[in-house]
Amino acid sequence: MYLGLWENHRKRLIQEYSPDEDSPIGRLIAEADALEAERETFQKPYTAASERIRALESAIYKPRPAAGYRLGVLESAELERQTTELEEAWATAERIGHELASRSNRIKAIQLEITEMLKTSTIDAAARQREMEKVLRV
Repeated sequence: MYLGLWENHRKRLIQEYSPDEDSPIGRLIAEADALEAERETFQKPYTAASERIRALESAIYKPRPAAGYRLGVLESAELERQTTELEEAWATAERIGHELASRSNRIKAIQLEITEMLKTSTIDAAARQREMEKVLRV
């Protein structure tokens, strides 16, 4: 399995901080894990569609003699079938690619949110706020 950015970030996060599952960061980790699992289910069909596109493009766009070359009826029908199949494969790859991108973007947003939560300035501000509450409130 490909070890991507989220997996590396998750591993480091758990090793360094050991967040509880019920904590805000723990919930974000669970959400990102679910999104990553969904993303992986879309990856295989996307890869298959991409490979099919490459195969069809090489068959359709292969060099042909230019002068006086006419396609035969069978070759013309096969080329038309391949072209239709290529258009369908493009549409499939685009649809699946959109799903992959939306999940990947949400995972990146979660990583940034977690990073923001763990920034020293954020933690210092929260600690200052708690101390102010202690001083100002009974």
